[in-house]
Amino acid sequence: MAKVTMSTHELSKAHAGADSPLAGKDVCAPALCKVATEGLAAFRAACQPEALEATWATIEPSQNRNGVMVRGRPNPDSWYNVFRIDFTIVGVTAKQISAAFAYPARYAWDDSVECGTCIVGPTPVASEEAGTTIEVDLSSSCTCPAVGGIVSGRSFVDLRAVSISVDEATSLETHYAASQGLPTEMQIATPAAQMWLAAADGEKRTRARNLVGGGSRMVEYKLANGERAVDVLMIASTEIGGGLPVWLVNSETPKALLTMITNLKNHLEKGRGKGDGNGPTDLS
Repeated sequence: MAKVTMSTHELSKAHAGADSPLAGKDVCAPALCKVATEGLAAFRAACQPEALEATWATIEPSQNRNGVMVRGRPNPDSWYNVFRIDFTIVGVTAKQISAAFAYPARYAWDDSVECGTCIVGPTPVASEEAGTTIEVDLSSSCTCPAVGGIVSGRSFVDLRAVSISVDEATSLETHYAASQGLPTEMQIATPAAQMWLAAADGEKRTRARNLVGGGSRMVEYKLANGERAVDVLMIASTEIGGGLPVWLVNSETPKALLTMITNLKNHLEKGRGKGDGNGPTDLS
């Protein structure tokens, strides 16, 4: 494990600076790109209508308010449930939604996240589809402690692949993002990940893991009045670790997801009409 020289907060702030110990580690290794793009292909296949219907058609919503629908079902690969979130945002672009999830923009609307950064990448990967770009990155984050500190903050290191397809005729975009916890055997060969995990462990944060199969799909389209809208599908599959009973996590997660997405929608709606949708500053 890497020697701890900076806190997770310091790493989050310093990553983009020239003095950061992470500076220059900006290319994902071929092995990381391979795992990430395989996960992306599997996620895209799982998002096709037939696959979604087969998996989710009989699952009733556990939360359905504010234009956000949350459903959950058992995960055959984990004690923790897997969750599906569906919502639509009008008056923004897919780029703006993606930008809102990037750091530091996410701090403006998601108070469950304490710190986070992209520690490696994004690294371009060749795509076989015309009009489609693919990038792979490695991101890290820590959640805030909860219940007055009784529940410790969680730390994540996620390997992610993102594809963006642009319709040449309309300039409308479809985004897929597949995310999974960095496999344990790859942490040793990734110094930036070791550094983050060492810092988070030193702060007594519990390691959590996003499972294979999680991600998001955003489909951008135009309404009859010419305004843009985005249909968003998210799949969340996480093992949060620690001593919390699994049944309690499965019960409370739908409410937490509803709150998170409601906050996102409110944040984006406040920023309608600002900027050109190309970066986080358009959403502040």
